Amino acid sequence: MEVLGFSETPATIYEARQIWVETEVAPTREQQKPDFFTSWLPSDFGTVLLGRRIRWGVVITSILLVALVVTTALWVYRRPAVEAARARDQVAESVTTLAPELERLRTVNATLDAEEINGGAATEVSLAVDAGVRRLFEAVGQLKEEDSDARTRLIAVTGQIAESARRFSDAVAVRSAVLPALVPPALPVGADVDLEEATATFAEWQARYESLREALPEATFREVSEAMAALSANLTGHQRLYLDSLADGDEATASGVVSRIASDLEEIRDLLVGSLTATKEQVETGVAEAEEALERALSLLG
Repeated sequence: MEVLGFSETPATIYEARQIWVETEVAPTREQQKPDFFTSWLPSDFGTVLLGRRIRWGVVITSILLVALVVTTALWVYRRPAVEAARARDQVAESVTTLAPELERLRTVNATLDAEEINGGAATEVSLAVDAGVRRLFEAVGQLKEEDSDARTRLIAVTGQIAESARRFSDAVAVRSAVLPALVPPALPVGADVDLEEATATFAEWQARYESLREALPEATFREVSEAMAALSANLTGHQRLYLDSLADGDEATASGVVSRIASDLEEIRDLLVGSLTATKEQVETGVAEAEEALERALSLLG
């Protein structure tokens, strides 16, 4: 078969194929399309090149900034819980500090109506309890809303302790002011008594009594104050009768006046002791109840 002057024979076909193979242009690297996953090889990335391309200062600064942001976020997130825990610890510490002072108050209070009381110890424990109550009240004020129930109870207990301490302190002050005025006067009686000396002795004692009575604290028990006022109103008459009896040589009447004054003073003392006993019991009850209430309130704080 001839096409355009060529005859197609097996020999010519073979020769043509050989020529095509020999003259075929090999594809370049860009023209090749190899499979990425089967042809990938790691490239060399020298340390010198790495050091030149990465700015370590920027990287470190970024890391520090991220750490700072994370730390700040955690602090802000945990701050309420930390403050609440700190407030609870302060309350517990304040109660622990106040507890032994309350026991001292109960001990000294037990001698409130006794013949003798340690005035220095009474003053010291009053000041210590007052300071402890103030410290506890300030700590309770720092409790958060989640501890509102305990806060309400502790505020009430703090007020109860303060009231008990005030009662005790006032009673000690009244006792210290009244007792010296209840000492009976050493008025002389008898036929050989110097009238001028007796007059001066009575006037001196009366002036001292009136001075002490007028200086009584406002917290003085009402019944005691009224009884002392009643005796004061009768002193002028007692003095006149006493001096007239001495002038007339009436020793019995003069002795009767002295005994009447001593009796009135003793009655005032009995009223004072009764009031002190009642106050002692009130303080003891108030402090004991407060200690129990403190334990219950603390249990709410965990």
